[in-house]
Amino acid sequence: MVTTSAGASGQNLYKCGATFQDKPCDTEVQKKYSSLAGSFSKEQVNATADAQCADRGVRALPFIQARTRQEALESLHAGIDAKPIARLEKIKEKDLASAVFAKKGSPVEIRAAIETECMDNKQVSTRTRAPSAYPVYPSYPESNARLAADRASRRY
Repeated sequence: MVTTSAGASGQNLYKCGATFQDKPCDTEVQKKYSSLAGSFSKEQVNATADAQCADRGVRALPFIQARTRQEALESLHAGIDAKPIARLEKIKEKDLASAVFAKKGSPVEIRAAIETECMDNKQVSTRTRAPSAYPVYPSYPESNARLAADRASRRY
């Protein structure tokens, strides 16, 4: 089987429509073969997008379709507010909808831009994150009053 040998040898295999190839697709959404799952489980536009950013591209699809139908961003935000989800999830969805509406191009180009922006943000956050001063939480000494009381009780 082609997919098994490609996964075993460490090469990437992409499904572009009905075509299988060893390089990313040029103009369309592609499916990347996952040797762990044993199937074409990762759908993405950019070959460099990791699973999280590819998933963000998938989550952007309803907003891309709404933009194509020329729906207003404000109506999408109102719909998100009406959903019975946590406040943080509402904020994330609104941010994604706003990001989609800020992009120009075809639906595939918008999705590619969302995936690329996600990967760029990950690279920036790993470069700007300061290393921790402590590998683990430091243990703090007991208060001076308690130490003094313990010392005093040991003398007698």
